[in-house]
Order: sequence, then structure tokens, then C-alpha cells
Amino acid sequence: MKKWLSMILCLILLVSILPMASAEDKVTVRMNTCIVFSDLRDREKVEARLDELLEAKGYSFKVEIVPFDYGNYSNLVKLAVADGSVDLFNMFGAMSLAAGADSEAIACLDDLLEEYGKETRELISPYISTVMVDGKVYGTPAIKSISKRNCFRYNKEWADKAGFVPENVVDYDTLTQEMLKVKKAYPDKAMISTGYGGKWFWPNMDTLGSDNYYACIILDDNAEPKIVNYYETDLFKKDLEMARVWADNGFFVKDAINGQNATQALFGEEVSFGTFSDDISPEFVLMTGSGSYNFPLGCVTAEKEPWATTTMAAGFTWCITEKSQHKAEAMQLLNLLYTDSDVANLIINGIEGEHYILQEEGNFVYPEGVTMTNVGWASPPGFMPNSWIAAPQAPNLPELYDMYRESNETCRKSPAFGFSFNTVEVEDQIAGCNNVCDKYLGTLMLGMGDDAMLAQFQEELKNNGVDDIIAEKQAQLDAWLAVMNP
Repeated sequence: MKKWLSMILCLILLVSILPMASAEDKVTVRMNTCIVFSDLRDREKVEARLDELLEAKGYSFKVEIVPFDYGNYSNLVKLAVADGSVDLFNMFGAMSLAAGADSEAIACLDDLLEEYGKETRELISPYISTVMVDGKVYGTPAIKSISKRNCFRYNKEWADKAGFVPENVVDYDTLTQEMLKVKKAYPDKAMISTGYGGKWFWPNMDTLGSDNYYACIILDDNAEPKIVNYYETDLFKKDLEMARVWADNGFFVKDAINGQNATQALFGEEVSFGTFSDDISPEFVLMTGSGSYNFPLGCVTAEKEPWATTTMAAGFTWCITEKSQHKAEAMQLLNLLYTDSDVANLIINGIEGEHYILQEEGNFVYPEGVTMTNVGWASPPGFMPNSWIAAPQAPNLPELYDMYRESNETCRKSPAFGFSFNTVEVEDQIAGCNNVCDKYLGTLMLGMGDDAMLAQFQEELKNNGVDDIIAEKQAQLDAWLAVMNP
């Protein structure tokens, strides 16, 4: 009898300590976010709340959120995948998926999606080809708008006082004429906000994953799957002529070539009358951006319709590092970020009642005295896997996401939509050509160059292998099209 009693007591003791051991043995998934507006000082609070939420939902892992600074993001990603210091991260242009797969920096996700992420795979199925390398999935694209065109958002108060007529804008020449009215009324103000290194303009083309336009498809009514060097076209020459006119009329901000701010920042500070941005339409800009400024917002576009490209669809792709010891848990977390609004709201907006106040309409406002810049937690929504299941900031309403979905389905697609360029064979040429673009593009696009500089720019691109990049892209694209359209 004593022997049985002793055994029962031992079993009771063992059972009583098992939950403690289980909690202590939980693995920690390290995922990253990007520091853009908030300093994320409440990270530990958010992590603690997330761990509680995961436990309540029956998951046996914890999460550590690793903030990456926006200005040094690519370098931090490369370091993290090299040493395995994060499990789950957003690639955000740090390297191509092909390069990551070839170097075994990122994991193939096919089996993980099948076992732990079937809902995610279903959500991303329309864009699955954009994240494939040699027929295998190496990332999951964020759910977001996949189309764009160049829109010009402007200070409507200045425009109205100066007689700027948005209906007159049908191309860049007419935009110039309308901006001249504003410049006359506000001679000390810049008309166009420029960004890092003076860049301000993004032509409506499919770069097929490149940062620049030396190997792209021109998206117009005659768009075809032919790779060209935009910097050698008459279109680029016309853009440079326009830039010189704008420079001669004082449209650009002072010392733009040394600019270190994002274009939106200078515009918001009323340094400039307007700024270019990639958006679906002027209507979407007004709907989503009107609450972001201390002045009324206007918007026009000189481009007929938005286009979808692989770069847009896969621009914020989430990956799991090959060195991760917790791939299964990382995929479970990723699946939640795509499908669970509780988890998405917490990761994106923070703790309800402290970092944001949810309204009856399904959107949120900040508590009194709190803004986007001083809130203790706010992850950039478009950076996250699926911001469409989280509450949007007022005045935006959740119905906005239905409009994005419709636009994704109806917009024009690039002839190469779904094609993902494998950069492995031309990595050195790409690095060289990007350096050449950094050297010349800012000066040229600010109207400070001449024909001799343009010729030198084109020659140095050739010397650094731009034709090799074009040929490699074209060959891969042709092979892909042959498979897609047998």
C-alpha cells in the first residue's frame, strides 16, 4: 500500500511540474519589423501580449520582434540571414529570391506551406509564380495593391490660390504649365519634392526586379515582352528635356542632389508644392492620404491606367532563413500573420487602448496626444504579411481593402507578370550598373546634365555589362513564356 501511495505521489509531483517545464522549453521565433515612424519602444509589451495570445490559441512558441532600421535595412537582412539571427523576415529588396535560394540563405517553403500554411498558400495563389525559383516557392508576398502609376499629389490650398486646374493635366507638359502658375504665386517654394540623391520620378515600366531601368519592359498600349535599356530610348531623352525645363524654372528643392529625406517628408513639411508617388489612382490617393497632412490634398496623374508587375506583387516578400532552427514554428507564425486578425492587429497597430483606439466603423484612431511618430508601437502596414485583416487608420475604412482587391483583379498586367528573374549569372554586372546609376542619375534627372554626360552614362553602363543583363533577362523571360504559353 505504501509503495502504491509513494508512486501516486511521485506521479502527482511529476504532473505538477510538467506545465512549468513546457513553458520554459518553448522555442522563440525571431521575426523582424522595420523602423519607419515609431521608435518601437514598447516592443517588450507587444511581445508579452503576443506570447499570451499565442498561448491562448494553443501555440507552443514565443516571439521576439527584431527591429531593423529603414536606412540600413538591406545590410541588416544580409547579416541576419548569414548568421541565422532571425527566423522570419521581410526581404524588402535586400537580395533577389534567386540569389537567396542559390546561396542557401533562405529556405524552400513548399513542404512548410503544405503542412503549416495551407491558408497562406491559398491567399497568395494568384501571385505564387512571383516568388518561385526553379519551380519552388521561396517566399510569400505581402497581401497588398499590386498595381501602380505615377501620381502627383499636391497642396490643394496653394493650388486653389494660384489657379491650378487639375482637369487641365493630361500629360507632363500640361502639368508643367499648371505648376508654373503655382510657382508664380509662391516663388520661394519648390514645386517638386525630391528624395535620396535627388530622385523624384519613377517611369511606368516593369523592371523585372531591378532597382533601376536599364533592363525593363515599357508599359504602354504596345507593351510586349521585350527587354530594353530605358536610358537609351527617346522616352528617357524626353524626360531629361522635361527635367531641364523644371530645373530652369526652379521647381526642384534646393541642393536636391544631396537630399537624404524621403519625398513624402519634404512634401508634408510644406517645403514643396507636390511630390510624385506610385499609386493606383488620384482617387485612391485622396481617399487614403487626406488625413496624413496638415493641409488639403489634391492629386493628378498623366498616365492612363495602373499596371501590375512582378516587382509590385513580390516587393514585400516574407522568407524563412535556411539557418533557422525553428522553421515549423516560423511558418505557423507566418500563417497567423496572413489569417488571424488578432495577431495582425497586435503586430501592426500594437495594444488596443494603449497604442490605438478601435472605432465602431472598424478603423482606429490614436489616443489623445498620440501621433504616428510618438506612439510606442506601429509597424508599417504594407511591410506586414496581410494588413488587410488589421484595422486601418481613420479616416480609411475596411471597405477600402475591397477596392484594392478589385483593382488587383482588373488592372492591366505586364507581359512578364509572374516572371521572376534569376540574377545569379549577372550579379557582378548588376552591381556595376547600379553604381553607374548612382553616379549619374541624380544629376541627369535634376536637369543638371548635358548630352555629353548622357553619352558618358550610357557608355559606362555598356562597360559594366548592361547588355549582358538584358540578354540574360530576355533569355530567361523567353524560356518562361514558352512554358507558360506552350
